[in-house]
Amino acid sequence: PDTPSTPSTPSGEGVSEVKVDTPYYLFGTCGSGTTYFSGSVKSGRIDGSTTKSSGVVVKLEAGANAGEYYIYFMDGNTKTYIAGVENKSAGLNLVTTKDDTCVWVIDNAAKTVINKAISNRGLATQVASQYTNFSFYATSNFGTAEYQTSWFMAA
Repeated sequence: PDTPSTPSTPSGEGVSEVKVDTPYYLFGTCGSGTTYFSGSVKSGRIDGSTTKSSGVVVKLEAGANAGEYYIYFMDGNTKTYIAGVENKSAGLNLVTTKDDTCVWVIDNAAKTVINKAISNRGLATQVASQYTNFSFYATSNFGTAEYQTSWFMAA
């Protein structure tokens, strides 16, 4: 599970350009079909559901430079940010945090999301390898954890 498989490209439902303060679903495609971020992180991967109504709405805040963002969702009345921390064997583990410390670079042309802080996951590597730092974890709907290209869908 820690070795990336060859993922599918996100379906045509994704947006062509992400914008701040706009509601989105974070989604991807894998062997089980389209999956939606459900608001939790397990074992370093975002927890997904094949049911769109189980997905949580995420938004972006602008970072200091063009193309840089913080990604968050509301947990009750609290902003909860999606962050990445380095994992020597898998490259990156996702976590949720109350702090806006994780800058993501969003490449609209390649439809990819990159953690700026993890040096071995730079833009060229991400686009060439065709998987992003967002991978979905196995839930009752899936047999295994699976890396996949993930993107934003209008909510």
